[in-house]
Amino acid sequence: MPQVAPLPQPQERYNFSWAANLVRSLDQFIYAFFQGPMEVLGEFTSSAGRTVHLVAITATPYTILSSDDVVDVNVGEAMALTMPISAGFMRGKRIIVQDSSGGASGNTITINKADTNINGGASVTLTTDYGRLTLIFNGVQWVSA
Repeated sequence: MPQVAPLPQPQERYNFSWAANLVRSLDQFIYAFFQGPMEVLGEFTSSAGRTVHLVAITATPYTILSSDDVVDVNVGEAMALTMPISAGFMRGKRIIVQDSSGGASGNTITINKADTNINGGASVTLTTDYGRLTLIFNGVQWVSA
């Protein structure tokens, strides 16, 4: 009787992490081509097993990508960020904006809405040197934590 190769295990057949990596790479390419400079600092895995995407922003303005989790702002001038369009986000999506330049008190970091409000308004500002602002999508709007 001829030997038949065993069928792949389900976790091997349905592993689509390559697709997520491709989408992330395309997202980064499109941003770099159309909008301006950013540097991807990398990805790391949180203690909960979630992949966190960290980017450094070196020029203003910047539109936050849907794949961005931590946006590290290191600009010596007032900074304008725009949140990503929230369509398709699940409740609980978090985006952290932090000032690594230490100059937010003199060079305000303004985070503007794209389609849904932030704390009920059109924008929110970060004015604390080396400060951090965590924004969470609650299904209706972005709220700061």
